[in-house]
Amino acid sequence: MNTMRRARSGGGEVTPSPFRVSGGWAVRVGARVGLACLGILAAAPVVATEPDPADTIPQVRESVSDTIHRAAESGLQEALRLRLEHAAAEKAAGRDGQIHLGGRALLSGEALFRFYREREFAPVWRMDEPRHRIGLHRALRSVEEDRFDPTHYHADTLAELFRDLVAAGGEADGGDGARADAELLLTDAALQLIHHLAHGRLDPRELNRHWTAPRTWVDPVAHLSGAIPGTGRLGPPELSALLDGLRALGPGYDTLLAEATRLDRIVADGGWPRVPDGPTLDPGDRGPRVALLRERLRAGGDLPGLTGIGPGLTGIGGLPEEVDPELYDDELELAVRHFQERHGLGVDARVGPATLRALNVGAAERLRQVEVSLERWRWLPRERGEREIRVNVAAHTVHIYDQGQESMAIRAIVGRPDRSTPLFSGRMTYLVLAPFWHVPPTLAIRDQLPRIRADVGHLAREGIRVFDQATGAQVDPATVEWGALSGSEFNRRFRLRQDPGPRNAMGHVKFMFPNRHNVYLHDTPDRHLFAQANRALSSGCIRIQGALEVAEHLLRDQPEWTRERIDSVIAAGRERHVVLARPYLIHLEYRTAFTGADSFVQFRDDIYGLDPAVWDALAVGPGGSYWRTPE
Repeated sequence: MNTMRRARSGGGEVTPSPFRVSGGWAVRVGARVGLACLGILAAAPVVATEPDPADTIPQVRESVSDTIHRAAESGLQEALRLRLEHAAAEKAAGRDGQIHLGGRALLSGEALFRFYREREFAPVWRMDEPRHRIGLHRALRSVEEDRFDPTHYHADTLAELFRDLVAAGGEADGGDGARADAELLLTDAALQLIHHLAHGRLDPRELNRHWTAPRTWVDPVAHLSGAIPGTGRLGPPELSALLDGLRALGPGYDTLLAEATRLDRIVADGGWPRVPDGPTLDPGDRGPRVALLRERLRAGGDLPGLTGIGPGLTGIGGLPEEVDPELYDDELELAVRHFQERHGLGVDARVGPATLRALNVGAAERLRQVEVSLERWRWLPRERGEREIRVNVAAHTVHIYDQGQESMAIRAIVGRPDRSTPLFSGRMTYLVLAPFWHVPPTLAIRDQLPRIRADVGHLAREGIRVFDQATGAQVDPATVEWGALSGSEFNRRFRLRQDPGPRNAMGHVKFMFPNRHNVYLHDTPDRHLFAQANRALSSGCIRIQGALEVAEHLLRDQPEWTRERIDSVIAAGRERHVVLARPYLIHLEYRTAFTGADSFVQFRDDIYGLDPAVWDALAVGPGGSYWRTPE
């Protein structure tokens, strides 16, 4: 028999409750509602004066109802107290102290105990009527829209328990225990959902040791307590409103959710067509591969001119009669260009190896990218700062926001896979015009020392000076036996600094947000690299296109720093630090699926191979090493 089933017992027996606390079993001791009801019914007609019968019956019924409710409340409150205090005692005794209901552990831990201790173990959920139970269950099931599995939040266990309550009529000997189980399951689910919708299901600090994104922390206990209305009970409307408030993450997030639903349908239907390998397809070509290309772009939502094509939608309605499916026509060219643009490819309408490879990524893989990106979205601050910079490392882009609106979108060069750009958040507080480049020790060993050994003249050509670490004095490179130096000795004795100028690796300006990774945004002399589709080329820092225009924008509220003055400082070649009157929050993010400016979902390659770890952790679900539990 399922552990959630309640057996009726007769007489005055104490019925063992089918809930378990790790390390031991507990027994339910509840108020006997039936006896209280009988006593009330016997005493109710005794009154001081003889009332009108029409007035007496409603009063008696109301008195009986109130007293039954208070007795039931007392029994339920006692059942909750026994469960939670027993679990606390188990935890204090060195056992884990988890409560198990229906074979499933409650995961809210201390948050669950704290919530009920603050309420003196009073119940909170309105479950007296079938419509309440149905509504609460529907609210839990609604998390499917968030791409959450409702069974992770006890939806299946509660459905069975609610059926037991209906069968028992709410008055069986197992009633208090069943209601206590339902109460704890609902509260555990609500606390987890608050935590997961506000902060994500996984802990990014466990997945990425560099993660330092600041968050406005949502206390699940305070948030749930604040949702309780004046009646003291939470029903379906309150639970739905609580969840909806935490879902408000912006239109880009909603577009990703819609895309996940669309991709789900495509995967369920067997996925989209694969375009076979072969020669590059160009406009004007004809053949069966073109017909498959057409079907693939239609399924992906890139082919214009069909009913239902749009952001997050799939084409329906078939092809017009005059369209030759095997001809690479003008309409198909537009679709290929659109596909290339939203996949970060070179936009040339030619279906060569790179475009073909992106076309043949399966719908299931694209769905996983969207799911991972939705999770990553929840890790970041939900409120946009007044001034904010967001770097999407996977997309090689930088976006600047002012008063919540995007003001600049810039191409970037990010760290290559073996020297990846770290993911973290900080505050951009100043910029440096005509900067020196202080060569980091790791790059001095990896890049500069081999070049110096090969040709000491490399230093003079690049404007790089050598300084003594101990004295700070400049060293003549010709006096150093570079071939005899190990890397560690080189960094112990010397440091390298490149002078400002056109060959400086920082370009004309760098943007500083102090961090332990020694990573920042900066200009570059190699501006031709921004034309490439794959721009994972740096040693970790982020090089940005149009750096002087960005400097001008960031200094726009400081009238003394005109573009003319910026240019003159750079021309003089003397390093100058300029403090920003109003700092910018900066987030170095990693999203391989995101919403573009045209509201279509864009995809990028997982250049650092970070998506599988997130997906695998989500697939493990509750109890996994990265899974969050309310604090």
